[in-house]
Amino acid sequence: MLDLSADEVRNLYRVVKPLVAEMARLGGRDSEKDLFGRPGGYRTILGAKTAGAPCPACGSTIQKETYLGGSICACPACQPLL
Repeated sequence: MLDLSADEVRNLYRVVKPLVAEMARLGGRDSEKDLFGRPGGYRTILGAKTAGAPCPACGSTIQKETYLGGSICACPACQPLL
């Protein structure tokens, strides 16, 4: 398990809280549907649809990896796996 400093925890909270609020305001991710079959309005940047495409931040190729019975997509340059 990784240990985060108090400053790192505060920074993570500061960044994640408005992101989650925006996702909720837009009705969820565009990769998911609501009870009426409508996709959410939050545009997914790193996901199954973007695997193999260039990262919008640095241009590296977005990679898809298996993880705990599912999969994750990440930019190897911006989000290196530990």
